[in-house]
Amino acid sequence: MILRDFDKKQQKGFTLLETLVSLGLFALVISVGVGIFVGGSNYQRKTIELLSVQREAGYIMEIVSRELRMGADLPVIDTDNNSQVGQSDDYLEFIDYNWDKKVYCRLDSNGSCDSSGKDFGVGVGNPLFFHKINSTEVEVENLKFYVNDFDAPLNKQKFITVSLTLKSTKKYHTKITLQTSIAMRIY
Repeated sequence: MILRDFDKKQQKGFTLLETLVSLGLFALVISVGVGIFVGGSNYQRKTIELLSVQREAGYIMEIVSRELRMGADLPVIDTDNNSQVGQSDDYLEFIDYNWDKKVYCRLDSNGSCDSSGKDFGVGVGNPLFFHKINSTEVEVENLKFYVNDFDAPLNKQKFITVSLTLKSTKKYHTKITLQTSIAMRIY
């Protein structure tokens, strides 16, 4: 009996099996925690990228809306061909509030209008000098202009609908599409 009590008093510590089980549970908890952290971090990066694309799209739409609202006129109609002069759904030409010719379009890498260009640009003056509006963080995937009531009488507002799709150039290639209709002022 004395021998049995002596064995119980000498045993201080964990068995090999208990140690392995506790290490396995610890590794499982750590791996789940790291997975949650990495997933949250990726979600945060996607959200930041989306906000960046939204900010760029909003900036471009604000510039276009303001310029068109303040614009003096759209180009005249070619009565011989019954078509619009300087109009396409890929670009928009109009007269701004300073009575300068202005063109919005997609720009290629050389800085000239191209329907497959990756940048949003504006051309001003005569001859037109184009410059890029968007940052290098985004590229234009789609840009369309639709002019309603182009041949409206002078006392009726003209509406231009702008549809713009931007895509991030970063890791997740986040896309956003915005569309707005703008009424030009009546002069």
